[in-house]
Amino acid sequence: MRNVLNVLDHVPAPFIIAGSFCIALLLGLVDYYTGPEIALSIFYLLPIAIVSWYTGTLPGILLSVTSALVWVLADVGAGHVYVSGLVPFWNTLMRLGMFIIISLLLAELRKNIRMLYQREMQIQREQTIIQTSQKITALLAENLTQENAEILKWIESQKKQGHQVKESVERASKIIGSSLHVLTETSFVAPFTGETSTDVESHMEDLTDKLSRVHESFQTYYTDEEDL
Repeated sequence: MRNVLNVLDHVPAPFIIAGSFCIALLLGLVDYYTGPEIALSIFYLLPIAIVSWYTGTLPGILLSVTSALVWVLADVGAGHVYVSGLVPFWNTLMRLGMFIIISLLLAELRKNIRMLYQREMQIQREQTIIQTSQKITALLAENLTQENAEILKWIESQKKQGHQVKESVERASKIIGSSLHVLTETSFVAPFTGETSTDVESHMEDLTDKLSRVHESFQTYYTDEEDL
């Protein structure tokens, strides 16, 4: 049964609609030849359910109307005698109402399932992106931490020896520390605080700006060293 449903997922909608209408007409012929004594009402729900599930609300409603008309025509054609001429119209309306309600419910259920599936796929993609981003961030943060530790060690060594440390170097160390904080906010905090892509983009722009200033600070330092 599951294989049949999987196959129908790949069948073009016009073929499903045409096939469902043919099934409804075939049921009408069977209903006509078997007579009013044998009820086949539940079988009309099969093509209605198929067309509503796979093609949507409008085809389901059209097939519901067709099925209700085929059913009453088969009953009348088979010689079913009613106590009043209004009875077949009332029965047709009741059957049509039942068919339409089932069609609407199935079409809406299918729509909600598709939305949930799309949402689940989106969440999975976002989680994959977050995990990849966090791995990259961890490597970058590790490198920045090592670089900053070496800078701090060098600064401390220079101060112990009585040498004056350029302000640009100390400023670079502070910027690296601030950049590490931005990295943490961007990769490990922002995805779980409901921040929008604009907020994350702002964090990344801030990080890029800070790293650019680190580069400028070291350029200034090495330029000064060369001048000396």
